Amino acid sequence: DDAHVFPDDRQTSGPLSDCRPVLYPGFDFQWDWARLSEASTFDDPVSGLHFLYFRGNAIQEDQAIGVVSSPDGLSWSQASDPVLLPGAVWDARNISNPSVAYIEGLARPYLMVYHGRDMANGPRQVGLATATSPWGPFERLDPVDAQPITAPVLPPSSNLAYLDGERTLHPTLSWDADGGILHLWYNGRSGSSTTLRIFHATSTDFGMSWARTDVDGVP
Repeated sequence: DDAHVFPDDRQTSGPLSDCRPVLYPGFDFQWDWARLSEASTFDDPVSGLHFLYFRGNAIQEDQAIGVVSSPDGLSWSQASDPVLLPGAVWDARNISNPSVAYIEGLARPYLMVYHGRDMANGPRQVGLATATSPWGPFERLDPVDAQPITAPVLPPSSNLAYLDGERTLHPTLSWDADGGILHLWYNGRSGSSTTLRIFHATSTDFGMSWARTDVDGVP
């Protein structure tokens, strides 16, 4: 019955008393008590469970990534501690939009992309965190040799011909096992425009470096 969702009454049958969220915010002053948003799903081939990763926050700047699991996609566990906390430098605030993929055979086979920015309100940039379990914790470590990841894996482009030179954000990850390629779709913006465009990039080293496949993006 939200007019922002259904501005025309003819689009809905009215309030549904049996409709409930699958996940509620935490108790007062917990890390996720104010808002849950930017959720993405992941079906784990190892456990057979469905996972839902989401952004939670107590205040707008103090965001973290959480997870819940489900055997059927209907009944979900309760969120506990965050699985990814803000970093120390470039992603010290506003971490958001998690997306997870599984690559068999890696030392840390669960890969999460996300975006964040620094405390000085710098540009949003795409980062990588990895884990040995879909429940986390996800850490900023190389998926192959567990060496620290200290910088974004997909910063805004330094090429003036590309239209993602101001920020890269809202990443979505997909693993093509047959081709051995990671695919990344993300929003980008140039410094001369307020238009967000959809861009695509690929990686053959499990998300540590990315090759952009287009210049202009899709508005």
